Amino acid sequence: PSWGGETGPESLCDVAGNLPPEIVKHLAGMRARVVRFPHGTDNDYTSWTDLIDLPGRAQRPVTVGHQGDPVTNRFGYVEYFRLAKQLGWRTILVTNLRDALYRKA
Repeated sequence: PSWGGETGPESLCDVAGNLPPEIVKHLAGMRARVVRFPHGTDNDYTSWTDLIDLPGRAQRPVTVGHQGDPVTNRFGYVEYFRLAKQLGWRTILVTNLRDALYRKA
């Protein structure tokens, strides 16, 4: 989502992470069966906790992608899985095993 600014669902969703009905309609029209979430290259630069609400945290943090662009994380795991259920998607859940593999965390 950080290729020169937010170009993913964050650029279209409201502050609560909801996509406009017109966008959902177009996504449904694609009849996708499997969807990959979240992101690709930026996965190495984002903590999974940035994509969820945590007790005591007013809002999700803005993360910085691989090219230095900010991402609001308004469209996180809860928002994605709600949409996936609505549209009947199966999910390829992207995980960052590199940090664990290289003992960075």
